[in-house]
Parts: sequence; C-alpha cells; structure tokens
Amino acid sequence: MTYRQIAAVACVSLGLGCTSASPSFDRLISFVDPKSCEPDKTFDALLNSLVSFEPSGVSYTPALKTPQIPPEFSGMIGTPHLKTNGNEYRATLPLHGVWHNLPLRSVAVVGWVESEQGFELLFDADRAQVLATANRLGFGLPPSGSEYREGAVMGLNIGVSEHGDGAAIYCMPG
Repeated sequence: MTYRQIAAVACVSLGLGCTSASPSFDRLISFVDPKSCEPDKTFDALLNSLVSFEPSGVSYTPALKTPQIPPEFSGMIGTPHLKTNGNEYRATLPLHGVWHNLPLRSVAVVGWVESEQGFELLFDADRAQVLATANRLGFGLPPSGSEYREGAVMGLNIGVSEHGDGAAIYCMPG
C-alpha cells in the first residue's frame, strides 16, 4: 500500500479533514447527474479540451490539446499524455489533490477514433472506498460495483473497478 493510500484510509476511516493538507478537486469535477455520469459545465469543458482529432488519410488521429483548466487549479495538474493502440486512445491528465476526500491520481478521457468516448477518475484508494464515495454522491451503483444503464440513444457502462494499486470510477457509453 502506498503512502497516499494509507493516508486516504486514515482520512476516510477516521473522518479527518484531509482536504486541508491536499487541495480539493470537488468544484472542478462535479456532475449535473452522477447517476447518468453527466458532468457539469466546468468538468465537461475539461474533458472535451483534452483531445482533438487531426485528419489522417481516410480517418482521424487523436492529438492532445491544451486542457481548459480554471486558474485556481493550475498548480494541481500535471502534464497530460496520450496513449494510442490502434483506434483506441487514452488521454490522461495527472492530478495532485483529493476528490471528496479520496486521493485523486488522474482523469482520463478514453475512447475510440470516430466513435464515443468516456472517462475515468483514477484514485489512490481501494475499490470499496471509491464505491462507497461514488454511491454517497449519487452514482447509485449496485454492490457488484458496475452496471449497464439503458439510454435514449445508447447505453452507459458505469462502475468502479480495481486499477493497479488503486481504483477507478468509469463512465463509458456503448
């Protein structure tokens, strides 16, 4: 277990005010409707500002853009990076702070060229803590931690999964 994970367990378990030691992303990463993963205006602008698509023959190639970050968060965000694998891409923006008292490692926009994209919030916390926080905030996930939700046009895969030595909240259309 990493130092950040141990600190997170202590903060959540003991109800300590950990946000005073770590800057909070609560105002940057928020939702109009957590149950449908609908980000609010500021979070949506951040997600949509990470990747652009450059023409490449008959298709497009994902490219990093300069993310739209409100000035008060600029010192809390690292350098974004892009990883591609065939037509899949993952644009990751490192974050240094907490989200609802969970140590937040990054936000990633994940998708497929010429298709839908979703996002992940990656934490230095265990899956049970992340699931409990997600449900406290209104994501409405079952004990299994994930589910497929029908939508008007397409469905949504939403959940919390283990991710290396942490856990992630994911929202993926499809």
